[in-house]
Amino acid sequence: MIRIIFLVVSIYFFVNISVAQSIRMIDDSLLLAILKQEDPQLDEVISNPDKYEFQLIYTRVIRDSGKPVRFDERSFHLDKAYFYPASLIKFPLSIIALEKLNRLADKNIGLETKFKLNTCSCDPATNSYVRKSKIPNFQQFIRELMIMSNNDAYNLLVDFVGKDEFNSRIQKLGYDGIILKRRFVSGCSESLNQLHGGFEFYSVEDSVLLNLPCDSSYEASDIPSKYITSAGQYKIENKKRIPGNKDFSYTNFVRLADAHHLLIRLFYPTAFKTDSFRFSEDARMTLIKAMGDFPRELLNAQTDYQKIPDYYYKFFLEPKNMLSNQGNIRIYNKVGLASGFVSDISYFTDKTNNIEFFVSAAIFARKEGIINSGNNQYVDFGFPVLRKIGTLLHQYEMALKCME
Repeated sequence: MIRIIFLVVSIYFFVNISVAQSIRMIDDSLLLAILKQEDPQLDEVISNPDKYEFQLIYTRVIRDSGKPVRFDERSFHLDKAYFYPASLIKFPLSIIALEKLNRLADKNIGLETKFKLNTCSCDPATNSYVRKSKIPNFQQFIRELMIMSNNDAYNLLVDFVGKDEFNSRIQKLGYDGIILKRRFVSGCSESLNQLHGGFEFYSVEDSVLLNLPCDSSYEASDIPSKYITSAGQYKIENKKRIPGNKDFSYTNFVRLADAHHLLIRLFYPTAFKTDSFRFSEDARMTLIKAMGDFPRELLNAQTDYQKIPDYYYKFFLEPKNMLSNQGNIRIYNKVGLASGFVSDISYFTDKTNNIEFFVSAAIFARKEGIINSGNNQYVDFGFPVLRKIGTLLHQYEMALKCME
């Protein structure tokens, strides 16, 4: 901590005398100065960001009395690498689903309206998931989606929104680096993957309020050529290791910066002059609460999650610190974890020290650079790197507080 305080003093001086330098130079230099704390794993990653497909964004929340909130953003290796988003796509999909649900309010349909699903795709597991649910409504499913990253809940929202509607709306909101291409189910043909719908909403008296019939997506969902869509130094094909990177252009795409800024926008909607989210404050707070809650706080799910630790899907804080913080630290986030990639977009809050900041990162957790090898190093490499980053940024924020 003492080293961090000395670092804050030097960085404060550096930033204020370096206004003539490029923003990129200042951003990278600041983050590197914070992160280089003689941790072998973290030093290995920031010294070889291409090898680990590493990206990092850090946004401070600055509050001055009587003035609008401001954001001071720093980034490292942004857009210079690819990462497979996996479940990270569930966050923007939840936002667009809440907007669509809001458009049905005039039909008395909302977060707590119960419904049945007869999916139009080749995914009967989603039907079974809805049928067996104790509380079959969007409020429950969004909680299960965000807290435990339930894939059936994700496929359900794909059925509700549809690929075309999602991609059109997310682009209008200003995020061309977030693209929905497919649901999470194997063996679904391309034509069946385009289908969505099959909902029937009911009133409390069990009368039908609305039917959403089967429909199909038709629009192309190509990833803009300015973005990188391949990763790795080797790939596995027919059980053999082949030199060369793997193409991910066929699957969902999430640009880290877009997801990061979408998260800031959720928490600070009035700070943006662009088109605001089109859903109620209750819907916004439902999503925020789900992103911050722990597995033990997820009730009425088909599985009992009471014994799963608080840090299970919170990658930016050491488990020992999460267990000992007595509820003062709360992280609102969504993670991605698949194909060797670890990602996390987080809003980090510390009530005791009056600290808040946003941090997002992505890393390929395979030192050998092999995609789809089945030997991913999440626990002993990916998670420790992200936890070290979150800890150092938290210490940096606390040191800044000491200087105020």
